[in-house]
Amino acid sequence: MRGRALDREMAREYYWKLQLADGDAGKAREREAQRAFLTKRDAVCGALADAALTQCLTVQYQARIKVLSARAE
Repeated sequence: MRGRALDREMAREYYWKLQLADGDAGKAREREAQRAFLTKRDAVCGALADAALTQCLTVQYQARIKVLSARAE
């Protein structure tokens, strides 16, 4: 899975994580976690180009999707 497909999957998982969040405080925590992810993604991958950038973004997005898709049991 690459690029746009990963972005769409992350957006779907983030949407559901927000829907399942516990009240306004839970939603605020999820938004802050997403902002932190984006900041980290930019810091880790920002200076790369071409194939290295694609690989970096793929790893970052897959890790974030895994976190977002984890459901509390």
